[in-house]
Amino acid sequence: MTGAPTIGPYRVHAVTLIDYLMDGGSIADFLKDFEGTPPEYVKGVLAVVRQTIEKGMLTGIEAMSAKQLLQSDSIQELARFWDTHDLTDFAEELEEVSEPVFEREMVVKVHLPIKEAEAVKRIAESKGIDYADLIREWVVEKAQAA
Repeated sequence: MTGAPTIGPYRVHAVTLIDYLMDGGSIADFLKDFEGTPPEYVKGVLAVVRQTIEKGMLTGIEAMSAKQLLQSDSIQELARFWDTHDLTDFAEELEEVSEPVFEREMVVKVHLPIKEAEAVKRIAESKGIDYADLIREWVVEKAQAA
């Protein structure tokens, strides 16, 4: 179970209906292909979608319909957007980036006696941070002071 809304006795995902309609299928075809799904279930799903649109609760719809890049921090929203769009549709909005986007880090192992490692963990816990973050802070402070 994915927790996605379903319709009908066969537990067809409501998204399946939307995909079906977006791909040019009709409600009649959907009801034929998913035999046993009552038409009022389909109408109910469409009514919920309509109410959601009318209340302005769908985010990103304007960006998708206007061929604008979706601005969102939600991976789910971005995934839905790119499932239905192509990067070439936005060529005029793309810009070359000359600086590195991601900074690389180096992992450094630090061997500590158990007593000292436990002390570092206690200090970090008292500050509400991970012990690795505390060690990183200390190293950065010393490096900047040098």
